Amino acid sequence: MIIEFLFPEVANLFGELGDMDYIKYIFLNADYYFTQILEKPEFIQRDVDLVFIAPMPERIQEFAIERLIPYREEILKRIDEGQAIIAIANSMELFGEYIENEDRSRIEGLNIFPFHSKRQMLDRISSLFLGKKNDLFIVGSKAQFTQIYKDKKLPGFCEVIKGVGNTIGGKEDGIHYNNFIASYVLGPFLLSNPLFTEKWLKEVFPQEDIKMPFHNLAKRAYEKRLKDLQDPKAVFC
Repeated sequence: MIIEFLFPEVANLFGELGDMDYIKYIFLNADYYFTQILEKPEFIQRDVDLVFIAPMPERIQEFAIERLIPYREEILKRIDEGQAIIAIANSMELFGEYIENEDRSRIEGLNIFPFHSKRQMLDRISSLFLGKKNDLFIVGSKAQFTQIYKDKKLPGFCEVIKGVGNTIGGKEDGIHYNNFIASYVLGPFLLSNPLFTEKWLKEVFPQEDIKMPFHNLAKRAYEKRLKDLQDPKAVFC
């Protein structure tokens, strides 16, 4: 098993380093690459089983796109072939057509997927979040300066039950294409949703003997958070 964390020295906001630690506990014997932003991604050069990229400051997004754009065709090919990638929060915006600033100037994206993002830097969007992915509830929170507008044919990651989706009032969060999943849900995302994490990893890597660390504790925390979010009195925004 080979796992790559993209740009962890700059893509590490909102506690998602906790998800990196969680992955390392799940795959104790994996080989890990911590690819810095000035380095060529390993998954472009060799077969990598899982790529994880966490949120980053907005000023870093343009530089990250600049570093990845030379490999755009290879990235697209690998995603089409089933490359497993997890992109959390605004890291997903790198893979869209463009990011629009408040003055309507644009930062061209990798143009992997048919969606674009609009920033509102003076009005952060924050909320608790409750969603559903097939038969599993997704829990967490949101803290974003951006809304994304996607082609209706591009599948979302999960449906929104309560809280903010890809847009305010939207009914979908994130995107899910082949083995590429992206979500604005924070938590850390994987650790806060251990049932989804276990199910998805076992589906994508059936050859691996996956045993979830701290499973009983993580499940109890998930169930407690789910109960709180399902409370009719819960305030989401």
